[in-house]
Amino acid sequence: MTAAAAATTAAATTTTGPADTRQAILDAAEAEFGRRGFRSTTIGGVAAAAGVSRPLVYRYFGDKETLYRLVVERLLASWHDALVDAATPAAPTTAHRLRAVMAACLEWAGRHSMLRGLLLRDSDLTRRVAGTTLDEGRDRLPALLERVLAEGVDRGDVRADLPPAEMAAVLTDVIVAGAVQTMAAEGAGRATTRTEAMVEVVLHGVVL
Repeated sequence: MTAAAAATTAAATTTTGPADTRQAILDAAEAEFGRRGFRSTTIGGVAAAAGVSRPLVYRYFGDKETLYRLVVERLLASWHDALVDAATPAAPTTAHRLRAVMAACLEWAGRHSMLRGLLLRDSDLTRRVAGTTLDEGRDRLPALLERVLAEGVDRGDVRADLPPAEMAAVLTDVIVAGAVQTMAAEGAGRATTRTEAMVEVVLHGVVL
């Protein structure tokens, strides 16, 4: 390790604790992977963005693939937390809960540029590096929606002629497609308009 790298590492570990340093590296890695994609991102670039040395990144995470997998895990956990928070049972109707979940999902997608890479640019690599994590994350949305819909059937404000699991699967497809479109939209205003239109169509249909 060079003297400069050693000084950087010492500064990082003395001014912040290990947990803070790890968080800073993960934050920087998410930004770098989102901006450059997996192949063009380097450990050196992540280290520079985090304000730490390359050896420190290797000490915490071992290699780039492990760092990528952990960033994916953290990203999906954050996404799930946002959906759970939005699906609060305190909402007056199931429609309010579904609207909140859909809006939270699309708003979250618009704020996390790395998700664009996961779904579009680096999808094959993500499947190889973090396939199990991705599967678990993918299954969380339909499971949450099924629970919300089943509770809605019980309270009498969701149709009971279709299984909640089937309705949840359809809603999941619509929401995921909407998330991709939201990430591709140019500007927050366009993304917001698209989100509002999607929510209205899903909840109320298009036929008078």
